[in-house]
Amino acid sequence: YDIHLSYRITPVNVYGLKSKLIEVIINLLDNAIKYGDHHSTIHVSVTKADNCMTFEVSNQCRDFNENILPNMFEPYYRGSKSTRDEKGSMGIGLYICKQIIEEHRGTISVQTNNDIVIFRVNLPIWQ
Repeated sequence: YDIHLSYRITPVNVYGLKSKLIEVIINLLDNAIKYGDHHSTIHVSVTKADNCMTFEVSNQCRDFNENILPNMFEPYYRGSKSTRDEKGSMGIGLYICKQIIEEHRGTISVQTNNDIVIFRVNLPIWQ
């Protein structure tokens, strides 16, 4: 894929199950690799504000269809031809991510800015 990874990480502790949170991170990075543009850069950041940690994964995806945004976290939803054709993809990864994050009292969202797709996870920090 010839994709580069750029990251900016602020250390922060959150309360949760490490294995489940790692599952979310892996899924978001895997999606950015599979569905992002080849020869591009995936940007990862972790920031802290007030009592919240924000984890973002963004990547360039020129062929992204914004019409799929409202359904991306629905189970078995695979909105584009590339996602339907992806071997091993059942369309449940983002649904599982949403369930995990909500179980940790957080939120997950997606937005686009021109040809950049940004996934954002907010979790309460450990006090």
